[in-house]
Amino acid sequence: MAMDPASASPGMLLGHADPGRFATGLEPGQPMPDFTLLDHLGRLVNFTRTRDGRRALVHFFRSTVW
Repeated sequence: MAMDPASASPGMLLGHADPGRFATGLEPGQPMPDFTLLDHLGRLVNFTRTRDGRRALVHFFRSTVW
């Protein structure tokens, strides 16, 4: 079934999720949950252990096309 482009949001046309239907992340000031990711060398890095009690700013860049 074809989608009518006139009634679709720009995100729908590009295949993106509708931000009104899904959580977009933490609110400012909310504690970040612990997580472990790979660094640029493929080593596991844990958020809490790496910070060692210090404050941190975390900014995730996401692709504009999924």
